[in-house]
Order: sequence, then C-alpha cells, then structure tokens
Amino acid sequence: LGAALTAVLVPRARRRREWDAHWAAAQDQVSWLRREVIPTLERAVSPGEATGAWGLASSRVSRIEEDLARLGTNAPDDEQGTRARSLRDAVRTARQSVEDLLRSGDSAALRGGLRLVSTELEAALDRSGANR
Repeated sequence: LGAALTAVLVPRARRRREWDAHWAAAQDQVSWLRREVIPTLERAVSPGEATGAWGLASSRVSRIEEDLARLGTNAPDDEQGTRARSLRDAVRTARQSVEDLLRSGDSAALRGGLRLVSTELEAALDRSGANR
C-alpha cells in the first residue's frame, strides 16, 4: 500500500511543484509588463517612439499569454486554472488596449490609456496572488 501511494503521490507532488514554478514565472512576466514596458511606453516622446518600443516587447507579451493559457489548461485544480485564465485575459486585454492606443496616434490618449492599463494589470496581479 505504501509503495502504491508513493507511486501516485510523488509524481503528483512533482507536477504540482513544476506548475507552481511556471505560475510564479508567469506572474513575474506580467509584473515585468506592468513595471517595465508600460512605463517605457508612457515615457516615449511620441506615439511613433512608443510604437517602436512596443514592437520590441509585443512578441514577449504574446508568449506570456500563451504560457498563461497552458497554465490554465494544465492547472492542478479548478481554482488555479481560473486564476491563470483570469491573468491571461488581463494580459490579452492589456495587449489589445496598447495596440489600439498606439493605432490612435493620440499622445494624450496614449498616456492616459497606458495608466489605465497599468492599473488593471496591477489589480489582476493582486487577484492572482502575485502581490507585487
């Protein structure tokens, strides 16, 4: 009985630890987006400069979305899956908002919109348990 339990519980615990590590890394990536990318875009002198900066970050943001989608699918329980999908949705919304703001070409709208994006990402991180 002990061997059977070990055979079941040890791999399950290992998968949980691996998922937890990937979850923490994904939260760190979302935090990077909020702490580094959004402020860089806000400091841009022009919408063109912000567009260039976003071009450098956008593929990484897409990978964050993909990672969070995988985490939502492979979560160890429903609660974690919901948290991962919720954070993925926040990143997707942020990405779409940034792209819409950049397309507008309006500097004032860009700065105001980016502040809102940052606030929403911070709230999503808080809900995810990242507390960053």
